Amino acid sequence: MKPRSFRFPVRVLLLVAVAAALLTLLGSPVSTQTPYASALLNLAASPVFAKGCPDKRCNRNVQCVSGLGYSCNRIGGSGCEATPCN
Repeated sequence: MKPRSFRFPVRVLLLVAVAAALLTLLGSPVSTQTPYASALLNLAASPVFAKGCPDKRCNRNVQCVSGLGYSCNRIGGSGCEATPCN
């Protein structure tokens, strides 16, 4: 009686493991061509955002403008300098 009661849970665990492996290997298709895709699908967390990068770059050494992954520092009253965020 004991071997039979042991086989059923082993089979269930094996089936769950195979299903999990298939889902992991195949994955879900990521396509932005569907109306059901999330608006946040294309956003990815990056170290730049996590560190608080201001995302400003220098435009012709005159003014700081929006620029992903850069930090802009004003130099004097009329210039600027951009450095990549680490």
